[in-house]
Amino acid sequence: MMSLMDAAKAAYEIARREEMVIVTVAERAPDDGAIGWFARSIAGVIPIYRGSNAGFEKLADASAAAELQSLYIRKQDYQTYVRWARTMQ
Repeated sequence: MMSLMDAAKAAYEIARREEMVIVTVAERAPDDGAIGWFARSIAGVIPIYRGSNAGFEKLADASAAAELQSLYIRKQDYQTYVRWARTMQ
């Protein structure tokens, strides 16, 4: 597992390095900036989880959690998101 915010930072860096068009959209996000935009984008594309005493609980959607900082994704799903982002070119 990796935190959603770490995944968002990594995805943003990959997108900038590869000059993906979605960077322009992310950098124009009015509220949380590019990292917040990527976090919401990731949460909209792949399954997200919240940590609990029993491990991780899969959430139906990101709106079920109070803060993006408290969410996680599976590492293999991160790669799925990056592949998805590349197809948006």
